[in-house]
Amino acid sequence: MNRFATDEVEARDILRIDQEAAKRQLARLNELRAKRDVRAVERSLKNVRAAANGTDNTMPSLIEAVENYVTLGESCNALRDEWGGYKEAIVF
Repeated sequence: MNRFATDEVEARDILRIDQEAAKRQLARLNELRAKRDVRAVERSLKNVRAAANGTDNTMPSLIEAVENYVTLGESCNALRDEWGGYKEAIVF
């Protein structure tokens, strides 16, 4: 039995994203992807992967990627490709 339990229910503010706002943002993202230089994006992601795979500082390649309109998700995926993702170990 938990002697610190209470009968109070905490009210939680849950962030709810307006679906119209989400649609507008997705449209902006698609427009950006259509207008950007695909070769520059591919080159930037290649440089991010190379820096992550070696001993070089990754910041210059990440800055180049941002300047070439590589999205945060694309940059993170490139880093995950090289480093993998973190999964917390469950210890009993």
